[in-house]
Amino acid sequence: MHTKAITDGNILNPTGTKTATQYELDDDGNIKLDDDGNQVVATDDDGNPITGTPYSWQYVPDSTAPGGYRITAVPFNTGTQTSTTGHDFHMANYQKDGAFQGGGGANPFTIPTGIQNVNANQFALGVNDPNKLNLAQWAETPAGQAAIEAGNYDIKNKWFQTGADGNLYSTAPAIDHSITDSNLGLAPGQETNIDWGEGWQTTLSGGPKTSNYVPPAPVMAGGSGGGNTIINLETGEKSTTAADRAEANDDRVIASGQGRKGFSTGKYQPTGNIRTLGIV
Repeated sequence: MHTKAITDGNILNPTGTKTATQYELDDDGNIKLDDDGNQVVATDDDGNPITGTPYSWQYVPDSTAPGGYRITAVPFNTGTQTSTTGHDFHMANYQKDGAFQGGGGANPFTIPTGIQNVNANQFALGVNDPNKLNLAQWAETPAGQAAIEAGNYDIKNKWFQTGADGNLYSTAPAIDHSITDSNLGLAPGQETNIDWGEGWQTTLSGGPKTSNYVPPAPVMAGGSGGGNTIINLETGEKSTTAADRAEANDDRVIASGQGRKGFSTGKYQPTGNIRTLGIV
């Protein structure tokens, strides 16, 4: 792993796919607005919007970090300066899966206490060597054995909830990462703007806003048949004005008159069991 990190920086020194767009600046250094109040996008000689990929990270050797490497931000070059504004936001707010579903996910940029790197060669020592290290399942560790004896599996059941049948179920929602910048604590419909400087901006989004619509309760109407009748309201129907209703009635009058003479004279002869219905 260490050799791979050193010889192939593209493996462990990634660049994210989230883009930044550059906008034109006025003489005061503020982003220009068009007549409609929209920000004016900067374009190249061919008229294409100028964009960049600002999120890059690098792994630097650090004996105190898990695995011997620490993740650090690569500043984004905005033109005459560099910026880590977006990186800083992610490092402060990013949580591993489960954090925003009540699962208590941790920030991966924060090194937990009690972490200690060991020499990997100690795993290959002889069986009787006092310095030999062995890998063990949680159930084989002293802490795991004590938890099992106490019937406490909270540490293994993190991010799961008990269903009505007593079984455990994952509560992680299906996230469309193409439209949602997940794990940043952004609520649906919430957006935050990353201003990198010199006109460069990235918009982070919590995804589409969920509907707050609550359907009305069914209307109960008394019936002559000895029971109540449930009337389901059509919630998708638009309200109508008097003019709308008048126009609708005119349409029905016109439709009912079309072809009436033909039916009365026998010009149209429907077939089947319903010969007398003048349906237009």
